[in-house]
Amino acid sequence: MISYISKRGAMRDAQIEAIKIYLFLKIACNNEPLTQLFLDGRFNTLDLEEEELKKSTREYLIDHPGAAALYEYCIATPVANDDKSNLEKILKILKNDPASVDYQKVFTDIFYGVTYSDYIFSLPMGAGKTFLMAAFIYLDLYFSSLDPENKAFAQNFIVLAPSGLKSSIIPSLKTIRNFDPSWILPDNVASSIRKEVTFEPLESNSSASKSNRTKNPNARKVGLYLRRSMRGIVFVTNAEKVILDRLGAKKGPSQRTLDDEKLDEMSNELRRMIGLMPRLSIFIDEVHHASDDSIKLRQVVAGWAERDSVVTVVGFSGTPYLQKADKIPIAAGVNYSSTEINNVVYYYPLIQGIGNFLKKPSVTQYENREAYTEIVENGLREFFSESRDTVYKNNTCSKIAIYCNSIEELENDVYASASKICEEVGLNPSESILKYHEDHKEYKLSPDAKMEFETLDTPQSKVRVVLLVQIGKEGWDCRSLTGVILAKENKSTRNMVLQTCCRCLRQVDKYDYDEKAYIYLCKSNAELLEAQLKAEQHITLKEFQEGKQKPKTALDFYNRKRILNLPPIDYYQFLVKYNVVSEDEPDVDANLRSIPLEDLRITRQAITKDFENKILDRSDEDIERGKENLDVATFETWIGLISKESFGFVPTKQLQEHAEELRNIYSTITFAVDGIAYYSSKFEQPKIRSLIRQAFYAKRRLDMTSELIENTGELLLDAYFERHKEVTDPEMHYPNQDYVHKTMEDDLNGFEGRDLMKRRYHYMPYHFDSNFEMNILKHIQELSLIKQSNLEVYYNGNRFLTEFHIRCYEKVGNRWNFVGQYTPDFLIVERRDDEIYKALIIETKGQIYAQDKNFLKRKEFVENHFLNENEKQYGYRNLITSTSKIRWQNPNNITR
Repeated sequence: MISYISKRGAMRDAQIEAIKIYLFLKIACNNEPLTQLFLDGRFNTLDLEEEELKKSTREYLIDHPGAAALYEYCIATPVANDDKSNLEKILKILKNDPASVDYQKVFTDIFYGVTYSDYIFSLPMGAGKTFLMAAFIYLDLYFSSLDPENKAFAQNFIVLAPSGLKSSIIPSLKTIRNFDPSWILPDNVASSIRKEVTFEPLESNSSASKSNRTKNPNARKVGLYLRRSMRGIVFVTNAEKVILDRLGAKKGPSQRTLDDEKLDEMSNELRRMIGLMPRLSIFIDEVHHASDDSIKLRQVVAGWAERDSVVTVVGFSGTPYLQKADKIPIAAGVNYSSTEINNVVYYYPLIQGIGNFLKKPSVTQYENREAYTEIVENGLREFFSESRDTVYKNNTCSKIAIYCNSIEELENDVYASASKICEEVGLNPSESILKYHEDHKEYKLSPDAKMEFETLDTPQSKVRVVLLVQIGKEGWDCRSLTGVILAKENKSTRNMVLQTCCRCLRQVDKYDYDEKAYIYLCKSNAELLEAQLKAEQHITLKEFQEGKQKPKTALDFYNRKRILNLPPIDYYQFLVKYNVVSEDEPDVDANLRSIPLEDLRITRQAITKDFENKILDRSDEDIERGKENLDVATFETWIGLISKESFGFVPTKQLQEHAEELRNIYSTITFAVDGIAYYSSKFEQPKIRSLIRQAFYAKRRLDMTSELIENTGELLLDAYFERHKEVTDPEMHYPNQDYVHKTMEDDLNGFEGRDLMKRRYHYMPYHFDSNFEMNILKHIQELSLIKQSNLEVYYNGNRFLTEFHIRCYEKVGNRWNFVGQYTPDFLIVERRDDEIYKALIIETKGQIYAQDKNFLKRKEFVENHFLNENEKQYGYRNLITSTSKIRWQNPNNITR
């Protein structure tokens, strides 16, 4: 499975390593709580026989794996000087009197007294925690489908955001529905599991205190699912809004009202309903916010766990640290102390992400600035000098966020400074600056501000400067955000400087490792950033800007093509060409006038049923809900929405050229109340916008022609061959450097006594994607058939060094659809008259690829079309594929 995920290439290294840990805990550790795993010594690796211990101590530690686990932790953990004395005291007790420690109590206290599996995965912002969460969900469903009785894997899920962060985190959590399970499971399995999954947000507000409705709408939604066989339900919600509401209300009996009783009943009803969900896993994003005891999340989860319905609690955090250290008593006067959340099972440091899947930051500090607006202006000038014309590959433009301490500060000072600099660099402030903050009685936001904020990361957004107050410090996913300005210290958010600075680090282009981010700080904020980097990430500001430098190994590469006199391979390539032919330019105005608006009216009915669900009455409803839904409309935003949904094919300028006809449509599908326009709920608004876009398109026909073209493909492109190169994975290069250097020397002396070297390695070393491919090569080279014949064996899998690629198509009706380019892994060739007479194509695939749809399409084309056409052209079978299965035991005893 891990091999498939790595080959698929959709998951980041941080996510793949987290999946390994998750499956290890689920499968090898049987999903046991951490307390039990440590008491059982599940992670012990120390050879106690090699330790300098008293005989009685060694025997005790061998007989008590929990004691050995604590001992190993104390001698293996690097700590700061101020914590060193505590560990030394614990170690002294363990060496002299290990039986005096109550290990059950110690590990129970370390892991917060929970009796269920509670794991935290710590990954930095931008590592893809939300998609990792989705991967865990699909993996649980996959394994629970294989073994329905295995209680280590969940069948239903609830995703919780901590209280206070719903405005920024809930939208990003909803993106789990965009996760493609084929990134971790083969297509056929992924599509089957996907059909089982239902995403349900629990967002409804509880009934108001004056309401006579005693039912919680969220509880009713959960209840509907409980009435049927539950599997694959994923509830997404905010912890405070629906789980913790009314928990531990501190009103005395004399102060409580009937409204209080009703609200308690509604909140308890939802918690009770969720507790009834079978085989439930709970995912908590930004879990460090839930570590404070004032948030009673653990109390709620513990209540659910008592019913034996909770499978696992999985938390996610980029900053798994406590505001003050936990102190766990070990013995009289001796405590175990930690400022980190103890149940972190996987930690991926921020520095490893920088330059990997995060932009590389450049931090500029301004000293002795009397006016913070001067820092704003200088920061903007420098940002635009570096990034004024930056447009990423997805057509989004670079942006910078300025975090203000108050709405008044933003409106009165910062906006004026930002406008001034935008005009200096030739930008229109009204288009380039977005103000976004909470409602304010004096300073109102524009009606489009929320929409503009949510669409910042799209090609249509023209915003370059985002002015924020108390928004976007956590959970804000805007990859095209390239810079941040913190011009003034805010004492209430001192601990948020690092998180805020990291907002601009998300990488836009997955494989662009040179993307840069720009951070501009006042002196005090720069000092806070450096302190937080040291305390939380154990790195300096310099290391933060440089990122983790992967160690590289210099390798020599040897080109043997001329020594072997290796000829190119001749073959016929199948090519399909498509020509788009436009027929009749559209009469846009006529098309717009012909849109049947009356046919697009929505008819709703009120249906009355009896208790047996029989319909007693039907009546048409004529209710307008546009105003009730606050669906505010303006002609400009409507035009912008139509253009946005066209993905740029119909720009707003082109729409404005037909404003008269569009206004006629707009006036029909909107209505006004007190001078404010609203979209009418009586029309199919998305369908109408779609028909408007269609009015601008000419009818097109796709003409297709196909032909066979004779190709000559070099098996090694000299122009791209490098003789010396630094690599980060020397272990994936074969053969090793000693063999390469020896071959270089031996080749100078001819081939006497080394005939096999005339028929292998057209260059060396080969770079493999997996040990699987490396083992295949070794296996083929040792076959007696190869050794005793004139057949030559070459690796062809590096698509950048070979010209032998096969363009593959799928026949759909009368058309050929391109399904990708195929580069064979290995070639076994036979020469005649110094030409390649025959070639056997060998493809290596692990069993997990057996049902990969894309691979099967390419395989089908090569075997049933490409080979047949080449045989017809040459009059004999010059190209052959190996379809047999090779099975052998590799050194790790894994049968492939």
